Amino acid sequence: MRVEAQDRQWIVPPHRGLWMPAAQEHSIQTIGEVSMRTVYLNPELSLTLKPNIRVLDVQALLRELILEIVRLGVLREADEMQRSLRTLLIAQLAAAPELALQLPMPQDPRARQVADRVRREPGETAGLPTLAAEASASARTIERLFLKETGLTFGRWRQQARLQHAVCRLAEGADVTSIAVECGYESVSAFVAMFKQSLGTTPGQYLRS
Repeated sequence: MRVEAQDRQWIVPPHRGLWMPAAQEHSIQTIGEVSMRTVYLNPELSLTLKPNIRVLDVQALLRELILEIVRLGVLREADEMQRSLRTLLIAQLAAAPELALQLPMPQDPRARQVADRVRREPGETAGLPTLAAEASASARTIERLFLKETGLTFGRWRQQARLQHAVCRLAEGADVTSIAVECGYESVSAFVAMFKQSLGTTPGQYLRS
C-alpha cells in the first residue's frame, strides 16, 4: 500500500503494518492485489505509543495478536483474557521495529516539480542542475528547499524515493536486476548495497521473508 498524510508518503510492504494515530486524515492507494486487517484503538489506550505515523515490522507474536483480535471483533473490558490481549497488543506495537519507508514531500512548487519527476522516473540519471533548470531554479535553490522542507538533501531524498519504488516492485514480483535498472543503478551490487544499508537486509532476503 501507498499511504499519504501530512505531506509525506509511506510504503507498506507485504507482512508489514502501519500505525496511524487517531483523527489523522490520510489516503491509501493499493498496489496490486491487497488483503489487509485493521485494528482500532480507543485514543486513550494509545497515549503510551509514539504519536507519529510509522511503518512497522509485524513479527510473529504481533501478527497472531492482530489475527485473534480481528477474529473476536471487539475486546470486552469485563473479560480478563481479552483485557490481556489488549495490553499485550499495545506493548507489541510500542516495541515493533520501525522501517525507514517514509518519504517527505517538499511544498515549494519548484522543488515539488523536481520531486514529482523523480517519483515518476526513479531511474532518471540527470543531475540536480538539469532537474533544477527544468523547474526554473538553480541547483543550489532546489538543494536548499529540499533540506528545509523535507529534512533531507536532494541526493538522500532521491535514494529514499528509489527505495520506495524498489519495495513496490519487489512486492509485484519483479527481479532484482530489473529493479536495479529501473532505479538508475549502474550495477546490481550498488543497488543491493543501498537496499541493505536502508533496510538491513538484501532485496533477495527481503523478498523471501
